[in-house]
Amino acid sequence: MIYDVRIVIALVGFAALLMTAAPSHAQNQTSGITVTGNAETMVQPDIAFVTLGVTTEASEAEKAVQENARIANAVVDAIVKAGIAKRDIETSQYSVAPIMDYQKVPPVTTGYRATNTVRVKVRNLTKVGSLIDTAIGAGANNVQGVGFDIEDPSSFRKEALVQALKKAEADAKLIADTLGVKLGKVVSVSETGPVVIKPTEYGIARAEAITTPIIPGQVRVTASVTVVYSIL
Repeated sequence: MIYDVRIVIALVGFAALLMTAAPSHAQNQTSGITVTGNAETMVQPDIAFVTLGVTTEASEAEKAVQENARIANAVVDAIVKAGIAKRDIETSQYSVAPIMDYQKVPPVTTGYRATNTVRVKVRNLTKVGSLIDTAIGAGANNVQGVGFDIEDPSSFRKEALVQALKKAEADAKLIADTLGVKLGKVVSVSETGPVVIKPTEYGIARAEAITTPIIPGQVRVTASVTVVYSIL
């Protein structure tokens, strides 16, 4: 029987390729124990953010803007006098928009509304309530919300990460002991945090005659790691 030389050469080459590829595939397979460690640290916040503003309406846009500027300047001055540094006050939103009467066809403009909103960082949490009252007393007519945070969360992030790694190691040892094998070195580590979860920001409808009570919630710092250990 006569064989085509080209076919024989091709078959030999394909077989050689399979022989060299098989060990490489086996070497890429990593056996071990994979665990995930999660940790959470509760931290008391040390700063607050108060978002408040001034809304004015007038028949003309210029009048609405001028009145808004007058009251907004008074509010900022009152906040500064209350002990807040100017660097901790920033404008978060400003707008001038027509007030439309959609009951008429076609809709008509009945006036203009100007809104100036500032975000204030409060470093003394005991003064949040009185600061809101001060701002409202100076002319602020909307308080959009109060939120809490940590000025420097780096140390708490590290703490949560260390706790997550320790939990992962403890779980890996438990699995190894249960299976009757010896835990080896760390093959790989990946982390999905840490993450700072702040208390839900909440709004305040109005200020009472007495000081507005503000109770800060705790800030959660979470961390999650996935660790792969070899088996000896």
